[in-house]
Amino acid sequence: MPRTSEEEQAGYRDLGVSGLDKFTGHLMDDPEFLGREWIETIIRMKLYDPVIAAIIKIIKLRLTSTSYSVEPSDEHSKEAVEVATFYAECLDDMNRPFPEIISDWLTMIEFGWSILEPGYKRRRGENPRPYAGAPRPDASRFDDGKIGWSDWYPRGHTTLWKWEIDNRGRTTHFVQFNPYGGSIVRIPMDRLLHFRTDAYLDNPEGISALRGTWRPWYFKTHLEQTEMTGIDRDLNGLPVVWVPPEYLKEDAPEEMKDLVEQMLDMASGVRVDEQSAIAVPLAYEGNSGNKKFDFTLMSSASRRQHNTDLVVQRQDHRIALSLLAQFMLLGSSDIGSFALASSHQDMFNHSLNAYLGRSAGVISKREFKRLGKLNGIDPRLTPRLAFGQVQAIDIDALSSAVMRFSQSGMRFFPSREIEGHLLRRMGFPPPSDDGRPQSGPPLGVRPLQGGGRTATDPAAEAEPQAPTPETPNPRSGGGKEDGPKESPGQSGA
Repeated sequence: MPRTSEEEQAGYRDLGVSGLDKFTGHLMDDPEFLGREWIETIIRMKLYDPVIAAIIKIIKLRLTSTSYSVEPSDEHSKEAVEVATFYAECLDDMNRPFPEIISDWLTMIEFGWSILEPGYKRRRGENPRPYAGAPRPDASRFDDGKIGWSDWYPRGHTTLWKWEIDNRGRTTHFVQFNPYGGSIVRIPMDRLLHFRTDAYLDNPEGISALRGTWRPWYFKTHLEQTEMTGIDRDLNGLPVVWVPPEYLKEDAPEEMKDLVEQMLDMASGVRVDEQSAIAVPLAYEGNSGNKKFDFTLMSSASRRQHNTDLVVQRQDHRIALSLLAQFMLLGSSDIGSFALASSHQDMFNHSLNAYLGRSAGVISKREFKRLGKLNGIDPRLTPRLAFGQVQAIDIDALSSAVMRFSQSGMRFFPSREIEGHLLRRMGFPPPSDDGRPQSGPPLGVRPLQGGGRTATDPAAEAEPQAPTPETPNPRSGGGKEDGPKESPGQSGA
């Protein structure tokens, strides 16, 4: 007996929930890492701690300098290649360079999440005419009337008001507090690009990479403050205020207690510098000649025996370890070797590649499909965004590997593709047709921001080419082989 429509729908329905701890749009998974206070703590950590600031900076510099490209859904389909070319043009035609936009979404590393709102424009040339009563539209390098991106606008973490999460645990809206107008803005999630470092329990705030660094950062910060206070007291001395015993009794008059409080406040702020000065009442006890009030500095009788440098170094190492960047501290101590640093760097680079791969998946699945829908493009032709690999190129190891393969009988040369690939990996320009190094990209290939490529230029398409069974694609220079081909996974950082 065939199933009814109601039974069929019941079979597709979710039965369980994610279990994310939330209350009226606010997440409650860990009280220490919640809300605006945690966001402000992250800002202090990444701005004022030298180890965290250096690691975050090197992560963003590496990722924003990585090559990227737009891969067609079918490299052998001319229509798919043309669609990929259009998407590559749109990435290169935004109001800001694409690496700047990459830097915006990489704030997910320190905060755990980031939100970008794509803006769109009609491609009507460099001087588009404004519509009646509308602001001047964004300019474009193209004048084909298609819809492209104007920008991917960041939405600040400090503006988060709450998340709207339905009964099935899915985040439906990003609710933002507008600091300029004081209003509350509800933005549907299907209108946004939402990046996360971790999707545990489908938590919209992910897990900050700095969460594991918080404990060593906290101890290190307080230890340094205590250390500086101790050094200050060792150099200047401990302030001591002398008052008559009756001023310290519990039943002393209020004016006596107020005077003691004033003298203690004055003593706690004493520093031996160009502005140091105090005022002490001049009074004597009877005919003894002893002062009733006095102020002195008590020096330390002995040196402290704690080696705070080792404690701070231990906390720095734990911070770097939590971010998989312990190789950055190898030169600051006697421990470590080149081989150890190399293996640590490999792990670090793998983690960066994972961030790029996850972000590329979000863009390809959501924003590429959305732009295709706006332009009436067949969803089956939607291309993919791909990033090159973040890795350090060891020229000695690369040349040794080529030599060993050659000695074993593998033929590398003559091959323009292999020559060009090896030269690019080592940072040299590929050879031209006459054997001399060329100063620019191969004819017909226009480099995209960050090292990626679009499809062939009109000039290259106009040049006569020999027939070839392969269809040109956005990552090759067209059918004409003026330069070596390179896949996005072969590009170095």
